Amino acid sequence: MIKIDWKVPLFKIFWDRNDLEAVSAVIKRGSYWAEGPEIAEFENSLQKYTGAKHAVVFNSGTSALHAVLEVFGVKGKEIIVPAFTFISSVNAVILAGAKPVFAEVEADSYGLDAKDVEKKIGDNTAAILPTHYAGSVARDIEKLAELAEKNNIPLVEDAAESLGAKLNNKMAGRFGKAGMYSFCQNKIIAAGEGGVLVTDNDEVAEKLKVFRSHGRDAGENYFSSTVQEDYSLIGYNYRMPSILAA
Repeated sequence: MIKIDWKVPLFKIFWDRNDLEAVSAVIKRGSYWAEGPEIAEFENSLQKYTGAKHAVVFNSGTSALHAVLEVFGVKGKEIIVPAFTFISSVNAVILAGAKPVFAEVEADSYGLDAKDVEKKIGDNTAAILPTHYAGSVARDIEKLAELAEKNNIPLVEDAAESLGAKLNNKMAGRFGKAGMYSFCQNKIIAAGEGGVLVTDNDEVAEKLKVFRSHGRDAGENYFSSTVQEDYSLIGYNYRMPSILAA
């Protein structure tokens, strides 16, 4: 048993018998521990809740961020990130072959300061990647969306900690071309690990599904079909296990 001496723990995970039964059902099924029906069910629930056209789940929020940056083709370019953020935001940029350009944050929500971002945008800027911190919505997110549209570059939101938070009745993660939420154990919804990328763009969603499964074209279930699908790009094994989705 792990003893925690903190007077106030960083987080506590809520769980109940439903969680035990859901996980046990997947294990006892003896099949589809990956790409089971729970994946589509979870994605559909997230689509409805966020209002996004597509929700594509991954084994972590970092994987989701890396995948979408690869899909947007940012290699060799620059991406504006907050000077105050978790390391995964920057790791995803570097993994995608891009260079992080740090911009200042404002003191109200600790999100990207739109005024400083505007100064940092250059000819080689490929995207703006704001972080929504600690369950809030970044104060300047609407201005950042306007800057992204004005400069014809995607706004990719790291909303790992802010699922459900809203500004002017619009949810964090839904102001740009794509938004990521995390399901790590200290997040709003905990699955142990996991993440999702939401978007309204059909092409982006399709490419994300290919990228998360070794670059194999999204078609038949990976483990239930003998159909020879093509591998159209270099991808990773970024799939979320069925147990986590359950």
